[in-house]
Amino acid sequence: MRYYTGFGLFGLAEIGFGNSKIYNHRNSIPTATGFIGASNKLKHKMLAYSAGLGYSFQLKPNLRIEPIMKYIHVKYDTKTDKNEDFKRKGLLLNIGFAYYF
Repeated sequence: MRYYTGFGLFGLAEIGFGNSKIYNHRNSIPTATGFIGASNKLKHKMLAYSAGLGYSFQLKPNLRIEPIMKYIHVKYDTKTDKNEDFKRKGLLLNIGFAYYF
């Protein structure tokens, strides 16, 4: 979500989430009825959010460049035997182009 002011400054808020299941048949032997050996199921959950400020510079009537400074936080959970979770957070600088039709 973005909110643009009348003079080019805008605020930005984002949120993302997801879920996945992966069936891993590593080191297993395929047969006609399935797999024999070491196979496992991996489950993943992800949650991310960010907020920041940016400015929209007009290059041409329908082309803009938009630098954004934002704080981002990502948490990724892996539901395995080792329970290998991780988090990432910090400041991020994005520079993008916007073309308006």
